[in-house]
Amino acid sequence: MAFPTTGILDTFTGLDETSPPNSNWTNLYNGLKITSNAVSGNTTTNYNAGYYNVSDFGPDCEAYFTIVVKPPDNASNIGVVLRIDTTNLNAYIAKVIKGSVGVEFLALVRIDGGAETELDSIETAYSVGDKVGISAIGNILTLWHCPVGTGVWGIVTTYDITSDTPKYTAAGKIGIVENVPGSSFARVDDFGGGAYVPPPAGVSRGFMTTMSKFWG
Repeated sequence: MAFPTTGILDTFTGLDETSPPNSNWTNLYNGLKITSNAVSGNTTTNYNAGYYNVSDFGPDCEAYFTIVVKPPDNASNIGVVLRIDTTNLNAYIAKVIKGSVGVEFLALVRIDGGAETELDSIETAYSVGDKVGISAIGNILTLWHCPVGTGVWGIVTTYDITSDTPKYTAAGKIGIVENVPGSSFARVDDFGGGAYVPPPAGVSRGFMTTMSKFWG
């Protein structure tokens, strides 16, 4: 499976402190702001969330960003979100986390009415310039990571929501969240995503049909 299948939607060019970053964004809780042509949470010592309001995407969908400033404080994190139900505050997140003792993690998280439940987390070192993303294809969530300079996306972990209660399978918005326990922000840029684009139908079948001419 290729990732991503969609392009960049926003590079957050604008005046510092602009919140929401532009007319394509809606602040959901405290919100997001532009800082040095990247985006961060809007308030310190608090949770921040905003979503890209142009369209619902999915239910098969994806979202991703590039790390510009790593989460600076222990227990701080920033994440990219999909299948956002903006009314009931439900969604799924791929989070970039600095743990309580400074250990770095990437995690899949579910939001239920604004409350978070961690689904899976993997200790993963990350750097400025790394890209992190999430895809939701049917009942399968996938957490993706592209280390800076490699150009190669790899799967960190997958999670099957089939047996979960609750689970969220409808189309929704995509967006960004940041938890800021201290006075400093993480920042991200090159936000992308949208409805998952499957590979063209019949490509493999066409190859096999050609080969069958040689093998009878």
